Amino acid sequence: MGLFEGVNISLYAAALAIGPAPVVVALHLTSPIMLLLLAMRTGKRPVSVGIVVELLLLGVAITLVAGQPGADLGSGKAVGGCALALGSAAAVTALIVLVTSASRQRDPTMSAGLQLAVAGVLTTPLLLSTNWNGGRVLTELVLGAALLGPGFALYWRAVRHLRPATVGAVGLTEAVVASALVGVVDRSQISMPIVLSGVLVATAVLLDIRDRSR
Repeated sequence: MGLFEGVNISLYAAALAIGPAPVVVALHLTSPIMLLLLAMRTGKRPVSVGIVVELLLLGVAITLVAGQPGADLGSGKAVGGCALALGSAAAVTALIVLVTSASRQRDPTMSAGLQLAVAGVLTTPLLLSTNWNGGRVLTELVLGAALLGPGFALYWRAVRHLRPATVGAVGLTEAVVASALVGVVDRSQISMPIVLSGVLVATAVLLDIRDRSR
């Protein structure tokens, strides 16, 4: 799991470095679609009107994110960045499947800590190969410990009661919340497509939970 987390972080960082940010972020968020298709492929989720609507909602939401200004795909680097983002999404997909299958048998807090620790060790070469300063690294370490650490611990507890596709769909709200927080700081960053994509994601999550309750 730490290996998949490390691959996810590395590919996503590389994708953002060379590709158009809106498209890269959108493609990185395609893991819920991959999970739904996998569930249908393996027979865990029968094809139904509800799942088709859910796929369409997620697809439109991701398309809206990808259509933001700066989404230029006119260069080889941009295409490479998109490929890396899809690789990142595939790593997230594998990670979600593993975590949902293992979470019932393991201590969630310990598992979350080990997953992040292994990923941190694996991605340390990325830190050493770039220009950085001690103050910024310390700040990011504190933010990670205060926010990402507890987030992973809660995540491990939550997935005990959810299907992989539901976990992936709920995970899309991360981008929505991030956009909302950015909007608090700088209102010019909030646009109607971003707001609409958030509504579509929330609707897809509710449909998925409603389908599960049936």
